[in-house]
Amino acid sequence: MSLLGGEKLELRQLEYFLTVSNLKSFTKAAKASFVSQPAITNAINSLENELGIKLFDRTSRKVSLTTEGEIFYNHVGMVMKDIENARTHMNNLKRQRYGIIKIAVNQLITISHFMPVYNKYLEENVHTKITFSSCGHEQARKLIDEDDFDIAIMLGDKEEFNNNSCTKMAVTGNMSLFSKGKLDSNVDINSISDEPIAMIRGNYYFNKIVKEYLEDSLNNIVCQSDSLDIIQHMLMTKKLSALLPDFIQFKDNEIKKIPFTTKVECGIYVMWRDNLTQSIGKKFADYFLEYYNECDKVVE
Repeated sequence: MSLLGGEKLELRQLEYFLTVSNLKSFTKAAKASFVSQPAITNAINSLENELGIKLFDRTSRKVSLTTEGEIFYNHVGMVMKDIENARTHMNNLKRQRYGIIKIAVNQLITISHFMPVYNKYLEENVHTKITFSSCGHEQARKLIDEDDFDIAIMLGDKEEFNNNSCTKMAVTGNMSLFSKGKLDSNVDINSISDEPIAMIRGNYYFNKIVKEYLEDSLNNIVCQSDSLDIIQHMLMTKKLSALLPDFIQFKDNEIKKIPFTTKVECGIYVMWRDNLTQSIGKKFADYFLEYYNECDKVVE
């Protein structure tokens, strides 16, 4: 970074300058930057010499900015923000160019609905790398909003995503009762009001739907877990039933799903960043949608 006089500023000097300004202490700035205090002091002295102005008032116990220092602080803040935005943008371009896709997946559907598409896509796109993380509904949306991930595959309902142009539904379903011992062809919500029930624990949108539609009818939720394996184990004891979307799949074929007489809709949605239009990330999102919408791969 060149000045009019031909001198050069180092990025490290600007970072130290901002840290001292924010913490109002050379000692604290050194600790926060994991360097010695003389290193911070020398960097600031060098910066002041290069600029030809005094940036800090060191007469008091707490370091404070001079008038010139405050003006410089505002400019440096904008520069560093631009640099960080440039880094983020370059990382996004690098992921797109070199075939790296970051996906957040709801834990309930990672094995049953994500992994089949994941494996098939990688077979057909051998140079693509996919990293994914199982997480809850709100966390998945946050990762997309903050550009940390390219795609989120999560549970929800049409009311939430109707106004979002970067979201489409891949799988549609309804709430069902899962049980190993029941033989009913369907079940009414009121008929299970006192029955021991297992549910998924966590920040999933599915829980919000359950609370909105069914909470007044369920007085005996005895198990809440974020693991389908644990819920399956509980179902195997025949001591309770589980309330889940009907597209959830268990390894044990003896566990049956019984639909409710009253429909409570839910689905699997794909959400992507709004700047992902032409990237390989959007290609995967379209692939996921096609896999389920056109190929009808949902297992009943």
